[in-house]
Amino acid sequence: GVFKGVGSAIVAVFPNLETFNWRSLAVYGETLEWSVVGTAVVYAFVWYNLLLLAAALVIRKKDFG
Repeated sequence: GVFKGVGSAIVAVFPNLETFNWRSLAVYGETLEWSVVGTAVVYAFVWYNLLLLAAALVIRKKDFG
């Protein structure tokens, strides 16, 4: 329905910051696996580049002179 579509759009537009939330590991004394760190780094890199591209497209035709 409509709510499922809106929810899917929100998930697609906003980054999942829980990818970087490792507090529970520290609380319970668990270790962080390198695959989790690698996934988070790739996720951050992709979002960084998407936002950089969006910013470049927005200011591409601006005249700052």
